[in-house]
Amino acid sequence: MRGWAYWVTVVLMLGVVVGLVGWDVYVASNKVDGDTISEIIQGLAFKHTVPATAWGVIAGHFFWPGSNMFSHWWGSVIVLALVTVLLCVLDIVHVKVGLPLVALLESEPIIMVFFGIILGHIVWPLAR
Repeated sequence: MRGWAYWVTVVLMLGVVVGLVGWDVYVASNKVDGDTISEIIQGLAFKHTVPATAWGVIAGHFFWPGSNMFSHWWGSVIVLALVTVLLCVLDIVHVKVGLPLVALLESEPIIMVFFGIILGHIVWPLAR
């Protein structure tokens, strides 16, 4: 038997999904280009490495279960925070001086999605 927190979580998730889809349909029907959720996320992914990596981490967490390599939950938090800081620093340095590797990763965000999937599976897996 599922508790009340489960059902509250399900209702909240459904509400968020319905709200986001409804908003996306609404803004897609106007005459302004670039204001849908999809266009904004895609625009960010082609300018910065963090958004594509974050989506990958979430996908690896949800859809590639395993066992956590850390004995405490904070191990995952520390690794994910360090990777995020590293990617932010790389983005900042790339904006200032131009790094060919970061330029490649920004031009092909799917590379960072795959990196994030592996990272999410190894560092933050949802145990089965």
